[in-house]
Amino acid sequence: MVFALLGLAVKLSRTKGYYVIVSPLKALESDQVTRMTKAGIKAITFNENTSREDVSKALHPDNGTHLIFASPEYLLRNPRMKKLYADEEARKRILGVLVDEAHVIREWADKFCKDYGELKTLRVILGNNVPWWALSATFTDPIFKTVYNTLSFGTSRPFWGIDVGTERPNLAQYVRPMGS
Repeated sequence: MVFALLGLAVKLSRTKGYYVIVSPLKALESDQVTRMTKAGIKAITFNENTSREDVSKALHPDNGTHLIFASPEYLLRNPRMKKLYADEEARKRILGVLVDEAHVIREWADKFCKDYGELKTLRVILGNNVPWWALSATFTDPIFKTVYNTLSFGTSRPFWGIDVGTERPNLAQYVRPMGS
């Protein structure tokens, strides 16, 4: 829902910019792009399968891209992205960075995906004018603290947090025996 609202805001404002969504899995990226496209929001996934031409086209200011979904590895290590970050005008088109499923930073940054732990580098490269969001439906206090520190929230940047808790009384877990 958050992505759709941001994409729609960009579309309606006719802003020549886009939001970057950091996503932990290609399957999630693909699913979100499909949903956004169905809603009329121009979205693309950047990964090792995305052609150089598709990346260049998506980043062109007149293309109208609203949302870019990518992994931390792609955003931090891909030469095309490094070239983008070096171009001040291109950097200005990045309206914000959203880290989806940010709770995975606590477990994955040390073991599975070390680039999650390096996202603060991207914050420095993009500068203080690009807002960042860390999104999760399952932040506990320890996970929140890890994410807060890993993404350098609160260090000379304003920080606002919205905590609606993690208790979900409308969800239940059921165990059923399976037949053979």
